[in-house]
Amino acid sequence: MLKHSFTNIVFLFFLLVHFNTFTHATEVVAKFTWNGETQEITAEDLEAEIEKLPAYRQENVNRTISDKIEFLNEFLNEKLQLLSAQKNGFDNNKKLLEKVEDYRHQLMVEQLTKIEVDEKISYSEEELRNYYQEHSDDYIVAEEVRTTCISIKEDEELAQSALDQILEGTDIIDMAKKLSEENKLDGPGSGQNDPGDTGFFDRNVSESWKPFIDGAFELKVGEMTEELVEVEYGDEYYYMIFRKEEHRPERQETFEEVKDQVERIIEREKKRERILEWVEEVTKKGKLLKHPDRIPESAVKPSEESSEEETNEKTEKETENE
Repeated sequence: MLKHSFTNIVFLFFLLVHFNTFTHATEVVAKFTWNGETQEITAEDLEAEIEKLPAYRQENVNRTISDKIEFLNEFLNEKLQLLSAQKNGFDNNKKLLEKVEDYRHQLMVEQLTKIEVDEKISYSEEELRNYYQEHSDDYIVAEEVRTTCISIKEDEELAQSALDQILEGTDIIDMAKKLSEENKLDGPGSGQNDPGDTGFFDRNVSESWKPFIDGAFELKVGEMTEELVEVEYGDEYYYMIFRKEEHRPERQETFEEVKDQVERIIEREKKRERILEWVEEVTKKGKLLKHPDRIPESAVKPSEESSEEETNEKTEKETENE
């Protein structure tokens, strides 16, 4: 952990007037003193660090001079923290080095897997289409409706008053907006951005709102409920008014619509198959022999407390079964 004042650091940070031009790659853009030694960061050093970044970050850093200055600050902070960690001996810490070695092994295996698995699988357009045809039932979009809905919690009188005004000529959308401004809406259609609009939903979207959902599907497009629909949700009651705005019949998604999904599935299957094949190849090559019967039993005996707990659990299960 860094000491709050960097007592052994004299930090001399400065930016050149022409930093954004980088006319001379060797120009020093920052320097500091660490343990009596002056260390310098040149424009070339900074550019090299930027090039190590992912493409999207390089683009962000290279937008303006301010972005480059901000990145320079980040880079310097990280460098100073690293130097401080080294000073505290963390670069020789046994546990940290073991973790580094584990990570190195992981990267090695990942790279090998990329060569032996990722680069050795392939599939054709025909395979994708065949999978789509065989699993076409997985790509059916259920029937959906969209409504304008006024949902009021616990206040039946207010809901009835809103319904009466709508039946007398007030548009349900205008009423939804008015009630939203008064923070009276709660439930389907209570969104602040577009009050009353429920968006599209299918019959199985929620069991809790079933009276509303069933009613919405029974209406014709343009029709509205002429009475309040009461829905019990938990221990509370909601009084609802809604008009069916749109209806989408059930439909089959086209291959083009789901091609990316199918491709991901086929790719996973191909990788799984190739991994099993690869493991078998490695096993044969290494002439692997396993002797599970030679593995000794654990020398550690369970404590009396653990044995007692296991006995109690067993007794409880036997009692439940009876």
